[in-house]
Amino acid sequence: MARHTRRTFLTAIVAALLLVASVAPATAGLRTEKTTGPESFRGFILTSGASGQRQVVASAVVAHGVFTGVGRIVEVPNRPSDPDSVSRDDLVFRSGTAHLVSVNESFNFSINPVTCIFKVTVEQTSTIAGGTGVFANASGTFDASVHATGLAARASDGSCSDQAAPLHELDVVMGTGSLTL
Repeated sequence: MARHTRRTFLTAIVAALLLVASVAPATAGLRTEKTTGPESFRGFILTSGASGQRQVVASAVVAHGVFTGVGRIVEVPNRPSDPDSVSRDDLVFRSGTAHLVSVNESFNFSINPVTCIFKVTVEQTSTIAGGTGVFANASGTFDASVHATGLAARASDGSCSDQAAPLHELDVVMGTGSLTL
């Protein structure tokens, strides 16, 4: 059972890395001739909870449209006034950082109680709210989603824990909308 779980998780990791690698060469440059227009992004966050805490192991993001570039996703703590439905991330590129604020619209979770493999789908509305560099005055709105797969830790009674950090988690994120630079 453990071998199947590891194989499934490793397959998901390889798929995410291939996703980013396949589009990275075509989007490596920066295109800024437009200031407003369509924009899309796609990326992943890979985490480990083996230490007992959720830790980001790797992340990447590819943006295409008004801004085209390859970077990474950095999870940012919520502000005290943020509701539970909000999450914040920075999309970090060589030419600047875009502040991404996402509001969860719907949430679907399933877990296999035998293997503790879980799947999550979250539909979001996301906005770019400024940033640094080329994103200093940026704004944008996106229909976004997160598709996560992971392996939950086991509780002391052998059940799947809903309290401990997942042992492994792969979040694939994507969004389409418009961006103003």
